[in-house]
Amino acid sequence: MRNIAKRWVDDVNEIDAEAKKLYSKNYLSLRYEDLLTNPFDEMRKLWKFFKRKKIDKSLDNKIKAEMKSNPDEQWQAERNEGIASFLPKGQAGNWNRLFTDRDKSIFKEVAGDVLIKWGYEKDLNW
Repeated sequence: MRNIAKRWVDDVNEIDAEAKKLYSKNYLSLRYEDLLTNPFDEMRKLWKFFKRKKIDKSLDNKIKAEMKSNPDEQWQAERNEGIASFLPKGQAGNWNRLFTDRDKSIFKEVAGDVLIKWGYEKDLNW
């Protein structure tokens, strides 16, 4: 667990730092979890980033409908062959529900600050 947490922290920090260094103001970070919970608001951030002036509010329902569909579901099931079939798809926070108390303690110790920085947790009381 310690290695997994460290690798996650290193990956997140490195990707963000490199993207900012390479693209500066031309870099926008979006979180999958935010896309799930507020798809239209997150898309609005993306459209604003691309300087899209007019945003059609009727896209809200279209985006929600698209978020519910998964045209690759069969392919994903065949590819995974049961490896992660027990994980509910399209739900944020699965990692936290699967962790034992020991896993949580180790992950919090190694990655707690990054979880807070990226808005996955509000504090270390989880």
